[in-house]
Formats: sequence, structure tokens, C-alpha cells
Amino acid sequence: LRPPQTAASTTLNNPIIRVRSALAALSSPSSTPAAACRFLSPPHCPACIHSGPHIIQHLAHPELPTMSDVPIPEGWSRGHSRTLNNRSYYFHRASKHTQWHFPTPSEASDPVGTKRRMATEHQKHQPTKKNKKRLNSVAIIVPYRDLHAAQNRARHLARFVPHMKKFLQNLVDSGKIEDFHIYIIEQSNDQRKFNRGKLLNIGFDFALKRSEKHPPRHNVFIF
Repeated sequence: LRPPQTAASTTLNNPIIRVRSALAALSSPSSTPAAACRFLSPPHCPACIHSGPHIIQHLAHPELPTMSDVPIPEGWSRGHSRTLNNRSYYFHRASKHTQWHFPTPSEASDPVGTKRRMATEHQKHQPTKKNKKRLNSVAIIVPYRDLHAAQNRARHLARFVPHMKKFLQNLVDSGKIEDFHIYIIEQSNDQRKFNRGKLLNIGFDFALKRSEKHPPRHNVFIF
């Protein structure tokens, strides 16, 4: 199989790709969270890594009191998860707020505001309905050869490509598909009959490999 020759004008941003190929030689078609540090206000524990009010990592301090020795703020209680290896959590009964880490002074004094803030942060990281479902990347495979003047294939192609490009671009602009490419697979004048099936095979293989190299990967093929 002679390697397909792609038109020199083709770029990654050009949705029209033309491939010329000869058929003569074809043989066949979480890491585990650590406990919160008891030093919640300056000076912070020098062995802990802090990010604002949240503790990212707490290193073991054999010489320091354990979390069980730290008094829990008024209105809060400590529980243990039955599904996450007996992991400790903290619950404020009045506001019905639950969190994994030991409440900081600001959280202990305003559990309602803490609950609202954490809910807002959680919503920011949730996928929206728009991006839950991936849009389709469309490949249109067009077998082509223009040898007989009476068939007017070149004139047909000149009308087909602009029409399809406009139609598909409207789908992209309206958010119905992600992108598209039109592959014109042209059989060379190899003195053989027009072989539509093999041209489609070549087009499918070329389009799939190209989209894997230059995402998004095609998931809809139209022949």
C-alpha cells in the first residue's frame, strides 16, 4: 500500500482533508487523610503544612498530645465512620453540619456560615449538565475520483464541500457537535475500476489515526 498523500495545504485548523491513494498494492482492506493538627492558631505547629484555615498534612508528633486530648468546641461532637476505616468526623448538631477535619476557631464559632461556604465550594467542582456529556467529533469520508468528464465529479465536489462545511459549522456553533472533518479519499488513475469499499477503509483508518494524534478523537463516522 502506497502511503496516502495528504494535500500540502492541509493544516490542523482546516476541516477539509484530501488524501490521494493508489489501490494497486493493497493486499487486504487518594491518599489517606491525616488527622487535623491541634495547633489551629499561630504559632502553627512547625511540622505541619497549612493552607489558610485548612491543614494539608499533619506529621506525627509522638511527644505531643493526641487529638483525643484536645477539647471539642461547644456544640460539636466527634463520630467515627463505619465505611471509611473508622475515620473521625465532626458534627454540629444545631446546624446539622458535618466535616472531616477538626473545626477551626472560625468554623466553631460560625458553623452555619461554614456549612454554606463548603456547600458553595462543593458546587463549583461539580460537572454541569453541559459538560457531563461529551459532544461528538464527526468525520465524513468521501470516496472520490474524477476521470470521466461526463460525470462532472469535480463540479459535484466543489458544491458538496462548501454546503457540508456550512451545515456542520452551524452544528458546532450551536453546541450540538464538538468539531468535524471532511476527508476526500481520491483514487489515483491506476487503470483499475473505482473501488469504493477500499477507499472507505483507507479513509476510516486515516481519519481515526489522525484524530488520535490530534484530538478530539472522532467517535462518529459518516460514509
